[in-house]
Amino acid sequence: MRILITGIDGFVGGHLARLLLSLGYDQITGTTFYPAAQYAHLQDLNLDLRQVELTDDAASIALLEAIRPDHIYHLAAQSFVPQSFSDPWGTLQNNIRAQLNLIQGLLKIGLSSRLLVLGSAEEYGSIR
Repeated sequence: MRILITGIDGFVGGHLARLLLSLGYDQITGTTFYPAAQYAHLQDLNLDLRQVELTDDAASIALLEAIRPDHIYHLAAQSFVPQSFSDPWGTLQNNIRAQLNLIQGLLKIGLSSRLLVLGSAEEYGSIR
């Protein structure tokens, strides 16, 4: 089974990759925001790390075509709350565009991959 973890360089992505590897999944590709060489916490794992700009539709489609994943865990997003307040439009544009590019890429290529999009309770604001 081919697995794609977008945002594998984040806190959750690294833990998810370790869990999946421990369960016997060995074809894991992860996308990173910066060059893969700078992620020391992932270097000991047998992963295919790729620096991809997911807001670029052509780059997203090329990634999906190359990997043809069975499962996608979409973790790549701008999730830093202070940044979302200082640049709300940039946050929305980044988060929506990357997710939409993955969905449209799957449709364009004709893949029936399972896509899990993760979020945060922070999306809903403070609850009193």
